[in-house]
Amino acid sequence: MASNNSIREVWNYNISEEIDMIYKILPFTPFVSFDTEFPGTIYKPDVPNYCLTSLPPETNYFYMKANVDALKLIQFGLTLSTFPDPLSGSVRSFVWQFNIKDFDVDSDVHNSDSIALLKNQGIDFTRNKVDGIDSGLLISMLTDCGVFGSKIPHAWITFHGAYDFGFVVKILTGSPLPSDPITFMVLVRQIFGESVFDLKHVMKSFNGLYGGLDKLANTLKVERRSGTQSHQAGSDSLLTMEDSRTFWNNPQNDVSIATFDLLNYGKLTFFPDLSDEENIYMKDGSIFEPGVMSEMSSIIVSNLNVDHLARTVS
Repeated sequence: MASNNSIREVWNYNISEEIDMIYKILPFTPFVSFDTEFPGTIYKPDVPNYCLTSLPPETNYFYMKANVDALKLIQFGLTLSTFPDPLSGSVRSFVWQFNIKDFDVDSDVHNSDSIALLKNQGIDFTRNKVDGIDSGLLISMLTDCGVFGSKIPHAWITFHGAYDFGFVVKILTGSPLPSDPITFMVLVRQIFGESVFDLKHVMKSFNGLYGGLDKLANTLKVERRSGTQSHQAGSDSLLTMEDSRTFWNNPQNDVSIATFDLLNYGKLTFFPDLSDEENIYMKDGSIFEPGVMSEMSSIIVSNLNVDHLARTVS
């Protein structure tokens, strides 16, 4: 199997053409991974690090909500992937890195250690302020083109993704996150659909899999794309996708992927059970509706002409 295409950098001056490209590709890519970069965490429970995993789900959600509500997005990474070609087994992955202008390193709250790490990994905060994209505009455009809320079934894949989902929910609704995790997960289901997986949760069920995204990649013998950096959202979203594909294609992992669907089993780091769905109200007061791509849901992705798709994004 092989993925191709470099990470496409997106700024305010080329976002329209890149969103149009996503619109064209989305019906043929049933697998979606995403990642966000944000300025660290500023609220943490007063317990040793080794105790964090044993905290109650409600406590973990409380701190996640506090941080997401207070912080601003820096980058959003998106990877769309096809089914393997029936003849060659090759897979096409298409990757975008959206650079966000919201965060001001001089005036907005942040974790100084996290900012130093992101600078070291190549994020240019000055350019983001000048050429970056408004996060509200980005999420709105991704919704309109069908990435969020589409009736086309997609499998969403993350790594330790609670904060990633949190930022999307906050920006799309234009409101602080709900006060309880149940309501939050209802919103996740309505925005992202019925199939959501977190590799951090999945790996806990298998011996020898532990640590962060790069540690998992090393264990699975997955190499990060040459010339890309960790802690940049596009590269991390692609590595998440490639880790997941390598894991599920291992014949020793004969358990069904559906076993780990976070929305069926409530394992987005902190979650009990889902309640009945309610309407999502966006910041203009309107009810959230599926994206305009929904009429294309009858396309059979297994019949994808991969060469044609490659020309689309060339």
